[in-house]
Amino acid sequence: MNKKTLILITTLSLLLLTGCRKGTKRQPLKLKDFYFYRVDGNQEVKLNKSEFVQGETVGVKLFVENFGYLKVENGFKISVMELLKIINSEGSVVYSKVEVDQTVVLKELPPHLLFLNTIVFTKNLPAGDYTLLFEIIDRIKRMKLKVKKKIHIKALI
Repeated sequence: MNKKTLILITTLSLLLLTGCRKGTKRQPLKLKDFYFYRVDGNQEVKLNKSEFVQGETVGVKLFVENFGYLKVENGFKISVMELLKIINSEGSVVYSKVEVDQTVVLKELPPHLLFLNTIVFTKNLPAGDYTLLFEIIDRIKRMKLKVKKKIHIKALI
């Protein structure tokens, strides 16, 4: 086999492998649902607003689809990291929370992952407009999902 034939075969092989990878495209992480809620007694009350009062405590639920997993002996291993930031109108981070390691083995594979957060809009947080930013990092798929939500904090009267 001469050098030109070897180069041609190598090039065709690389093109074929690249084409196969593109054909088996991984699904990106996807947000199924996102909402704020308040606990009233033992009842969860879903909030339709994104305006809160200083000192108010609310919960946030995010439902994420298309997450990665590894099939293991006792179920399905998932590995995700979640970051939460509150950013003021100038772009500065005024609150940050990191859930570093959420590597677990689940017996059954759910259709989506649920992320729960409790946020206290403290009295020290000035009234104004903010952006709530969630980053979900799937370590198995090596993909990231960013969820941004504009919120308004009203002054405590």
